[in-house]
Amino acid sequence: MREDEFRTAVSNDPRKGSGVVVFVHGFNHNFPEALYRLVQLSVDSRADGVPVLFSWPSAGSPFAYLADKDAVAFSRDGLARTLSALVDDAEGAPVQVVAHSMGGLLTMEALRQLKLEGQDDLLDQLSVVMAAPDIDPDVFRAQIAVIGPMARTMTLLVSQDDRALDLSSRLSSHRARVGALDVADPRVERAARAANIAIVDISALPASNRINHDRYVELSAIYGELNSEQSPYRTGATALSEAGVHVLDAFLRN
Repeated sequence: MREDEFRTAVSNDPRKGSGVVVFVHGFNHNFPEALYRLVQLSVDSRADGVPVLFSWPSAGSPFAYLADKDAVAFSRDGLARTLSALVDDAEGAPVQVVAHSMGGLLTMEALRQLKLEGQDDLLDQLSVVMAAPDIDPDVFRAQIAVIGPMARTMTLLVSQDDRALDLSSRLSSHRARVGALDVADPRVERAARAANIAIVDISALPASNRINHDRYVELSAIYGELNSEQSPYRTGATALSEAGVHVLDAFLRN
């Protein structure tokens, strides 16, 4: 589709009043795999908005990690333009970005670019969820320093036993990954509150395989209930969407 055709299709979609959900896939995902994941997330979460896939040109190979990082850099402008168009056409309806793995790096770079372009009003319309973000913590801090606290709380879904992120760490001279943050570290909670970020440890959820890199799919089916005012999981005034650190296991036990 041409850009004008795409924007017309989204604008005319009867679901637009409920918003738009943009999925940004991660490393080693080809187009059919990314499209399948978007459909799965839309069905499991029972989302009412328009589902949109931002498919960047991953090589779709586990041996192409560096090539995929180059593809992320190449795709930053495209994602920034796409988010700008979707917010413009949403006419006030919410626009949510769900980014997985290396897609988190791409998303943060696009948000940083929008901030540098002075598009603060656009950023205020976005809510961002990053699942197992494959980002160096120092790079993430530098990105947040530019973007600043977003109007809508950003959510990071993390697991320390994520084997894909462990491999990424080893490929990056054993540098840690944001998606494997230790939520027990008090410095992490202080930084999360200062940056208006909700960091949620989802290690208690099952994964589809031993890599433990796709737990966010399981979360999508129960996330709305967990944040509901009437949720049986909710404790006091705490919700997973509030800035700070949350351990999902504690919610599930209550």
